[in-house]
Amino acid sequence: MTIPLRPQLKAELRPVIVEAILNSEIEEGGHFDGQALTDISGRCDQITANKKNIVEPLERFIRSDPFKWAMYCFVSEKVAQANLPQDSPEQPLTSIPSLSDPDAAAEEFLSLLENLPNSYICSIALSRKVAVTWKLRNLPAIVGQTIAVVGSWHPEANQFPVLAAPLVATNLAQIFASSKGADGDDPLPKAPSQTLGELQKPWRQPDVLAIHITVHGFISGHMTTEPTEEAIRVLKSFVGLGFATKVLGRTYIYGEDPTVEALFFDGRDITNRVTMKTLDRALSQVLRSLLFRTSIPNFIERLQDVIDIVDGNPRSDQLVLAGRWLCDSHANHDKGMSFMQAAIVIEVLLGTPDGKEEVGLTTLLANRCAYLVAKNTDERDQLLKSFPKIYETRSKIVHRGLWKSNDGAAAQLSELHKLCNRVIDAEIDQLLATRPEPPRATALRD
Repeated sequence: MTIPLRPQLKAELRPVIVEAILNSEIEEGGHFDGQALTDISGRCDQITANKKNIVEPLERFIRSDPFKWAMYCFVSEKVAQANLPQDSPEQPLTSIPSLSDPDAAAEEFLSLLENLPNSYICSIALSRKVAVTWKLRNLPAIVGQTIAVVGSWHPEANQFPVLAAPLVATNLAQIFASSKGADGDDPLPKAPSQTLGELQKPWRQPDVLAIHITVHGFISGHMTTEPTEEAIRVLKSFVGLGFATKVLGRTYIYGEDPTVEALFFDGRDITNRVTMKTLDRALSQVLRSLLFRTSIPNFIERLQDVIDIVDGNPRSDQLVLAGRWLCDSHANHDKGMSFMQAAIVIEVLLGTPDGKEEVGLTTLLANRCAYLVAKNTDERDQLLKSFPKIYETRSKIVHRGLWKSNDGAAAQLSELHKLCNRVIDAEIDQLLATRPEPPRATALRD
């Protein structure tokens, strides 16, 4: 039991929940009317006042107003399971068998809360081109505590949900092939070359490389809760840090660019899909065009370093946050906002946590940046001269909303992204240098 709902507290909450069930109705057509749940939040807040050990974890596992929204999801799921016909009349909530006993339903709801958090796996299929490259290079699965990169052909795949391959073209030939009915991977063979035996071969699911993210809390298909948002934040941190360390890059994609779907599965039963979240188009485009730079030296080791940092081993909240901002910057089509987000990366890593710099912000960041990434005095002097220009542009965007889409502005954004990469890379190297060595196995003596 993670949430300490003591018997006395449950006795106070139970009548509030029972009353909400008794006062709720199902609208015509089998839709749940959650209006009666509006008051549950305030009344439960009064009961749990000064009980941070209960409220704070519930808000982390569910969202703000946890009693109201958890109750809404709980009841909505019961109504959905009843599978009412579309022409069903308006009726009380207690007409559903699973809610006919409000006291029993209230006890079930409280049991759901006190046994949180549940475990979930958020799975996102990457492009088929990435999967093919990974398999051809015979690269292993990378499995961390929070995030994993696993192919459907890896032995570790049985620990994660099975995903369908995304149907996204990676070249013009595939666009024409898919328009004729091909599966999006290879052009259709010409009819004369297809023998009867070939036509009778069973269809094989294409190989899939996926990112899997483990989150904890409460997830429902009836509304967005905090763990679904946390999964997307983890994904962005991974992508941003991957760009900075050069283990990730982007390639061109062709044709219509469909949005990416993040699928959420029950961690206890990975065949049970709980819900799906469609990612925004900007992030979807980044993921569809994502590639792993498998040819760089020590690729697997560097990718493992990124996953370790996302996992919090060693912990660096600033690096994880900086990675998220950098991902947003690369995804943003508004170049002015992209510039701002990239500038925030520098501030997150090199600014002071309380934001109370004793010297000017530009001077402080310029000095810290120059001494962190410069390899010699000439490079340091160059950084000290160029950095104020970056913050001059940032200031114009903040105070005047100015962003000129000319070659100079585009070059400055590109330079800022490169600087973000260097700062993150240097911070990661320094962080990992302080990580204690893993314990070595000692030989047994006779």
